[in-house]
Amino acid sequence: QVSASSRVRARRSAAAPPRRPLLASPRHRMAFPPVVDLLVGGRRFTTALSTLRKFPDSMLAKMFNGAVGVQTKDDAHFIDRSADLFSVVLEYLRDGSAELPMDPAQLRRLLKDANFYGLSGLEELVK
Repeated sequence: QVSASSRVRARRSAAAPPRRPLLASPRHRMAFPPVVDLLVGGRRFTTALSTLRKFPDSMLAKMFNGAVGVQTKDDAHFIDRSADLFSVVLEYLRDGSAELPMDPAQLRRLLKDANFYGLSGLEELVK
């Protein structure tokens, strides 16, 4: 037999909103240095923090303004994506344009990456 207090606890826990573990709470936000090391697909990239924050609605800006939690590995900020086209993403962040690959398969992968990183301008360039 289930007690009334057990039913109340069960209802409360069922109504609780789902946790969002990647969101950083204001107390736990990281301070980032002006130059940031990234580990993307096993390759290291180094760039300016201002480059990563250039497009405020992008995933990278959210990661490096503290809105989304960032994992670290080997003293670098870990991003679980392929490194193959990340240099094109960085070029776009730095310059607002990028030299695109000619290969259609690479263009499709770059379009996926642009979508993942929330870079609508890069998506438009690729299309």
